[in-house]
Amino acid sequence: MKYPMNKKTDVPMFNYMVIINGEFDYYLYVSFDETLKKAQELSRTNRCVLIYERVFKNDVREFFGHNTFTINSGIVKYDKRNDWGLHIDFYVNAGDWLNPNQSWIDILEIKSKEVCE
Repeated sequence: MKYPMNKKTDVPMFNYMVIINGEFDYYLYVSFDETLKKAQELSRTNRCVLIYERVFKNDVREFFGHNTFTINSGIVKYDKRNDWGLHIDFYVNAGDWLNPNQSWIDILEIKSKEVCE
């Protein structure tokens, strides 16, 4: 399942994405504690895991991903100065949402109907 985004300027309901390096599927979270817990759990399988924060770029008025944390074997590396990544809609359309939240889906469906009317 993909996280539904109608346009690049939509405000995502999540603050963080957990992505295994080299893969496209993702986990979405609001809470940093839940995000870090999942990333450390995945990294213990000898994989490099990335945490992307959502950031708003004022000059284009769109949301982007910012790879702020890299986790290897449970060890967290923080680098706030990493380059910003691509648009959030690129990440959500490239892979599948691995922890879908039905309450978010319901809210997003209502919002998309309001936009269409």
